[in-house]
Amino acid sequence: MKEANEDFFYSWTVDEANKLKDVVWVDARSRAAYRDFGDVICFDATYITNRYELPCANFVGVNQHGKSILLGCALIRHEDSETYKWVMRQWLECMGDVQPGGIITDQSTPMANAIQEVLPNSRHRLCVWHILSKVPRKVLAMKNVGEFQKNMKDVMYDSLTPEEFERRWISLIQSFKLEGNEWLNGLWED
Repeated sequence: MKEANEDFFYSWTVDEANKLKDVVWVDARSRAAYRDFGDVICFDATYITNRYELPCANFVGVNQHGKSILLGCALIRHEDSETYKWVMRQWLECMGDVQPGGIITDQSTPMANAIQEVLPNSRHRLCVWHILSKVPRKVLAMKNVGEFQKNMKDVMYDSLTPEEFERRWISLIQSFKLEGNEWLNGLWED
C-alpha cells in the first residue's frame, strides 16, 4: 500500500519471538479527513474480528453530513495501557501530532491512562451507548432494569447543565435504591 500511495501510514511491533504483535495503519483518505473532521473522535477497541481474537481498534470521526468516517485502524494483542499508548502515539505521529479536541471511548482504565499520557490536551469522555449497553450486566439484581436503563438514558441525554445532571443522577440512584452499586459508583467517579 505504501508503494501505491506514499501517504499511506503503517507501523507495527513484534514480540520477543519476533512475531507480529500490534499493527496500526491509516490510508491517505483518512489522513486527509482528519484534518477536516478530527475535532472529536471515537476510539473503539470492542471489535473481535478473527480467530485469534485480536481486537480491531478503530479511530472514527464524523463528517459534515453526520456520517461516520474511518480515521485509522489497529490490531492489538493486549488491551493494556502500554499497548494503547503505543497505538495512540503511532496514530498521532501519522496525524502530524495534532491532538483531537475530544476523544470518546468505552469505560476502560488502560485506555483512559493512555489517553491521559499521550493525548493530554484532548477531552476524554465515555460513550453513552457503551454505558447503556452494560446496564443489564452491571445491575443484575433489579427486576425493573429496563425502566432503570430508560431513566438513566433520559438523565444523560436530557440534562441541560452539569448541576441538573448531578441532581437527576442522585435522584435516579436513590429512587432505584442503587447507592451501593459498585459499577454505578465508579461510573459517577469517572
